[in-house]
Amino acid sequence: KPDKPYIIEDWRDIVAVSCDWFILGLRRDGTIATENGYPELKASDWHDIIAIHSKYSSTIGVKADGAVVITGDNSYYQQGDVSGWRDIVAVSGNNQYLLGLKADGTLVTVGDIPNDLRPALGWRNIIAISASQQLAVGLKEDGSVVCCANHAEAPSKLDWHDIVAIITRTYEAIGLKSDGTVVSSKADSPMNSWKLFDNLDNLEEERRVARAKRAEEKRLAEERAREEKRLAEERAREEKRLAEEKALQEK
Repeated sequence: KPDKPYIIEDWRDIVAVSCDWFILGLRRDGTIATENGYPELKASDWHDIIAIHSKYSSTIGVKADGAVVITGDNSYYQQGDVSGWRDIVAVSGNNQYLLGLKADGTLVTVGDIPNDLRPALGWRNIIAISASQQLAVGLKEDGSVVCCANHAEAPSKLDWHDIVAIITRTYEAIGLKSDGTVVSSKADSPMNSWKLFDNLDNLEEERRVARAKRAEEKRLAEERAREEKRLAEERAREEKRLAEEKALQEK
């Protein structure tokens, strides 16, 4: 969406994000943050949200009671009725269909899901989902991954283990392992060399250290800026004094 810049610097207490045409943030208190405010998304008054999903110009939220709310300009989702959905813990999809993950590890759908992705509706023991038009991926309780594809470039099987999070990107499946490394279904993906943290058990401590480091860097930067401003003001005063002395001498 090139007509508006992303402005999210004032976000605080964010526990989850989702992005497509816009960036959506879930605050710790269950409310929604959007870049630039975006009142047209009509999600600013949502509350008790536990999971979010954004796609094109739609915003989807999962409430603490397991219900799903949808807003934005999306005729595909709104053709399907999610008012009867209950016990939902996560959602994913594209502009043509929406998958809902239930608390019992099964999936439901609305919209026009491709036939090749319908096997996902028979999955069991799923704890996380991610889906695109060409690919649906499910994370199982044991850290393994199941998938089904609607395109030759998308994987139809993933022999992954120790996975703690997943995401899809068009034809690509991406997984985060418990040791902090990232795996991709594309062998040439640069993400296969990523390592985001050292150990899942120590992740919160690593985040705390990283936050403290960023805060210290910010403090030092602000201190340098204040010192540079002070020196610049001193130079300006000295230049003014010398100019005034020169003017008096010339008289």
